[in-house]
Amino acid sequence: MAFLTYKQTAASKRATGSRKQQIFAITSDEPKIRLDGNWSGGSRHVYQIVSRSGRITPMPPGSEPYNVRWNQSGPSIKDWPIPDGFAVLRTGTFRGKPAVPAVIGNYSTVQDILARWGIDPNSPVNK
Repeated sequence: MAFLTYKQTAASKRATGSRKQQIFAITSDEPKIRLDGNWSGGSRHVYQIVSRSGRITPMPPGSEPYNVRWNQSGPSIKDWPIPDGFAVLRTGTFRGKPAVPAVIGNYSTVQDILARWGIDPNSPVNK
């Protein structure tokens, strides 16, 4: 698994809806994401699908987190494999402030998405 940080461009800010200066790229050979949509101490993740072309769409039905309220019992986490050619865009709130967006998927797909958004995949901030 690789975790890289890149400087956002105007195109990536428009695509992600984030004004943050950075974007995370999280890659793996067999990418899976653990979906958790519950509030936890002022933090909450929001997930969307990103195609290799950079197009963002909502998560497919049945893959969204359960979203139980904090005072109700029940499962809140679900594993979801990420198919080749797609990635997951994770945004949301971290400690009450907008979270840094993250693109999660296999290496080649994430690199293609970053390139579509005008980010040089060969120039991470954290080398």
